Amino acid sequence: MGKDGSLIFPDTFLEAMENSGAVMELDRYICRQVCVFLADRIRNGLPVVPISVNLSHLHIRDPAAADKLHAIGEEYHVPPGLVEFELTEAILLEEFSGAKQLIDQLRAYGHKVTIDDFGSAYAGIGVWRELNFDCLKMDRVFLSDSPSMRERNEALMPNIINIAQRLHVQVLCEGVETQEQCLCLLRLGCTAVQGFFFSKPMPPMQLFRMLEDGDGRYPLPDSLAPVKERKTACREPGDGGPGHRRPHPYLLIILSCAVFLGVCITGVLIMNRGQTQQEFRSMVEETLNAYTDGQRESTLLEIAGITSTLDSMAVLFGRDNSPAFISTYLLALNEDSQEVTYSFYSYEDYKEQIADGTARPEASDTLARLMRGETVVSEITFSERMGNVYCIGIGVPVRKDGKFIGAVRGVINAETLVSTELYNPSQGEIAAVFLTDSDSRIFPVRMEEGNADTGRLLDMMRTWGIKEETMDELRAAFASDDKQAKSIRIGIFDGNPYYIAMTGLKYNDWHLVVCLKADRAFAHSQHIVYSTVASIAVLITAVILASAIIILFVRKMQRRFSFEEQRYLLLERFSDTVLFDYDCRRDIIRFTSNSVKLFRVHDLMQKGNGPGQLNLIYVYAGDQIVVRRMLDGQADAPSGEIRVRLMRPDTDEYFWCMIQYQYLHENGVLDSIIGKITDIDEYMRSEERLLRMSETDGLTGLLNKAAAEKQIAERLMEKGRGMLFIIDADGFKHINDMYGHVAGDMALRFIGDCMRRTFREGDVLGRVGGDELTVFVSDINSRRTAQKKAELLQKHLESCLETGVPPLSVSIGVALAPADGNTFLELFSAADKAMYAAKKNGKRQVFFYEDVLYP
Repeated sequence: MGKDGSLIFPDTFLEAMENSGAVMELDRYICRQVCVFLADRIRNGLPVVPISVNLSHLHIRDPAAADKLHAIGEEYHVPPGLVEFELTEAILLEEFSGAKQLIDQLRAYGHKVTIDDFGSAYAGIGVWRELNFDCLKMDRVFLSDSPSMRERNEALMPNIINIAQRLHVQVLCEGVETQEQCLCLLRLGCTAVQGFFFSKPMPPMQLFRMLEDGDGRYPLPDSLAPVKERKTACREPGDGGPGHRRPHPYLLIILSCAVFLGVCITGVLIMNRGQTQQEFRSMVEETLNAYTDGQRESTLLEIAGITSTLDSMAVLFGRDNSPAFISTYLLALNEDSQEVTYSFYSYEDYKEQIADGTARPEASDTLARLMRGETVVSEITFSERMGNVYCIGIGVPVRKDGKFIGAVRGVINAETLVSTELYNPSQGEIAAVFLTDSDSRIFPVRMEEGNADTGRLLDMMRTWGIKEETMDELRAAFASDDKQAKSIRIGIFDGNPYYIAMTGLKYNDWHLVVCLKADRAFAHSQHIVYSTVASIAVLITAVILASAIIILFVRKMQRRFSFEEQRYLLLERFSDTVLFDYDCRRDIIRFTSNSVKLFRVHDLMQKGNGPGQLNLIYVYAGDQIVVRRMLDGQADAPSGEIRVRLMRPDTDEYFWCMIQYQYLHENGVLDSIIGKITDIDEYMRSEERLLRMSETDGLTGLLNKAAAEKQIAERLMEKGRGMLFIIDADGFKHINDMYGHVAGDMALRFIGDCMRRTFREGDVLGRVGGDELTVFVSDINSRRTAQKKAELLQKHLESCLETGVPPLSVSIGVALAPADGNTFLELFSAADKAMYAAKKNGKRQVFFYEDVLYP
């Protein structure tokens, strides 16, 4: 936002932030805002969709970039799958290894990564070969209306989409603004697009409102909405029309048998279903009873263990009740005990607290019981001193010389009484555990349950709509003195059965109540019933099919096929192309009659296919070994495919074919080979064109950076001498700003044309990025020749106005091999430094690297 309140768009300030490095902090800030937004919607139970965050190229220089970005999502507990990251294709040109490391680390954390603006830079085929990513965003340049570009794009896009689909990468095309573009992409196989045709940028809440209104789907433009199919009147066979035919008698027999079997089996299912459910119910109740008894014993053992410790302490303190000894002992004991807090109260402490009113109401009764020598387990009380928890206390009297002098106490968290061990996961999960009295009044044991009286469990169950006879069972169980656990099925809620088990504790009229959600046991029982139904249905179907087969066997004569006849039945699947059958035992190969239209062949049936005979089917000499291995049965798999070149029937040219074959064995011995031959010449040539296009800059027609670097490196290895030119357009940003990007593109194409006119046909000409181009002239490393070439290029550029191109000039840096370097990187670095020196010296300059070193 500007000082005057106007909006400042990203293309105005991003370059400055890139130069200062502040854009990295901006990216992390945006990522944080995205996580805050998603976390808020998740916390409020609202629907969410993945959101993409664009990353600057500076992140690839930070080895910890992925860790920092992922840490933001973890801070707000946002699943990684909801935060995606986008890297532009141009980033890959700057530091490929750093970009690969960043992408791999982000994907390892679970984030999806998108390559954005694909086609706008010059990363080429290395993107597919080296990187693992999830989505490819094709740049809007693929939607260009230029006739020349449209022809290239129509050749490129299907192959790009095909490669992406084979690599399981989603393809998305951005910049779609018309219905024509959208439908064209759909025909080419691109099913994900974005652009103003659907919507301009909108606030996130507006997007989610549209998704909610569309039941989770984004509304399509009216022009793409599916057309409702018109209802047409059609006459089905059997409605009295021309197609009506009376059913055959054997169909009525089969139908009658099926109905009879269905009635019988339904009766069996009804009888067995109730028995199955009762067996599962008994199993669940027995398991729950055993579990509840175990929980009761665990709770009593916990109290008994504390009591035993207190008894030992009472004996020690009865011998030495000096404050120093007691304080030291308790301090050491409490440091070792994390779950129990031990303390000592003297008789005088009790009397003092009762007298001044600070003691609890039951303190007098507790003191009396202790003086009588009883072990006292207190009721559940809320204690702020213990850390705002509900707790119970266990007291044991301390006597010295037969006289009551005080009591030792152990205090534990009341939640221990209802803590549960792992229940058998094959039956369900523990839904809740309560501690009640015999009147079913629930005692609070957890802080979140509050201080208020939580009411009677039986009253709560009555509001749940539990049957009255079940309520009677529950009341009887609470009133019973039986210490053995008793389980009761209380009903089905949310489609799952629930059980209550209860058992008495021997302290303070407490009852332990366990509530089980037996969803898994219920699912098992239903699965058994459904499996039985399915099995019987399969049995009925099998009987019907068997009956049909028997009837059809009577009506038709069974045909037996020999091994050779079965082989030709299999060949019928490949009737759309040339088929062949090679009899390995008799060394005979046969072709279908249409083979003479596809490739040159001596005869449709040929005997003897040794190495000297392969020319009879006119196989390209370099591919005969592959064909020979296939015919000899030396392939690694029983089926496969090979690509070979065969001769055309009417010319001496070879073309690409794909041979798909299948080995057939008899008694473990290879008997024959069958297969089909398909013309894939256009496909192979298309792949070659795609490879050439992947090495070509789409704007200038020169080599892209990767291809140029490869060819220059190869020529340096082969020749060792040459001249490398780095050519940079002067004031190119001014041309774009003054005349527009279309004029800038025209200027770059014009520079490329001038380079072709200046240099030899065999020289390497490429575009390495933006307005920067390169030329490598091999075998010559003469400074004088290089100067002449640079001056000739500048002269050709002076004719720009004649072609409608804005006035332009270039700055040129030159490095000579081997004087300035032996490798591409060394020469490129030297020429680049020379080029920047030329720019600093003014426009339309030529500098050599040695001038930079020795000015």
